[in-house]
Amino acid sequence: MTQLLVSVRSVEEFQLVADAGVRYIDIKEPRLGSLGAASLDVISGIAAVVQPKHHLSIALGELLDAPMFDPQQVPPRTNLVKWGLSECASRPNWQTELRDRMASLPPQVGVVAVAYADWKTARAPQFEAVVEAGQELQCEVLLIDTFCKRHGNLLQHLTLADLDRVIETARAAGMKVALAGSLDHTAIAQLRNTRAGIFAVRTAVCQGARSGELNPHAVRELASSLSL
Repeated sequence: MTQLLVSVRSVEEFQLVADAGVRYIDIKEPRLGSLGAASLDVISGIAAVVQPKHHLSIALGELLDAPMFDPQQVPPRTNLVKWGLSECASRPNWQTELRDRMASLPPQVGVVAVAYADWKTARAPQFEAVVEAGQELQCEVLLIDTFCKRHGNLLQHLTLADLDRVIETARAAGMKVALAGSLDHTAIAQLRNTRAGIFAVRTAVCQGARSGELNPHAVRELASSLSL
């Protein structure tokens, strides 16, 4: 069954999404980029109200950016964290840097390997390298996202055939696959036949841009459509 993941930026948004029946919830600050990290206060506030039925992930920014806080401070109720890999394509030791950052996490927190569909724009590693590193580092999930939100959604960078190949490679490497990248209802309908396990959204359930307020009706409508 495909799961819906919604990104939130406050305790109020978390409660709205949880009340709509969404169990997979991600914390990020959309004004700070594709995987912009929220403040530790926001993260701690949301983690304090998370229930066992929720699956909580946290965006921690780009790997090569200075961290906003020590990864050891990630709340224990967190399931997964993720760092983007922009500017890492020319960095021969990015896998080691990712491993070192992972080592600072609480032991129960897993990691998402992030592949940017617009990897040339992001100057990020290509899919094969990310999947290989994800397998080696025992990442639980491969997230396929877009780095620059101004240049179209996921399907404007990758064909369905391209996505199918990456998804099957990741699944063969033992990872679930989450798809993101400004997905709307039309894009999600096109992607329903892929073997991705998670659709991650923000813009699709916002009033206006991705940094706008969440629309409760849009959250419920999308959650309902994915359960059919």
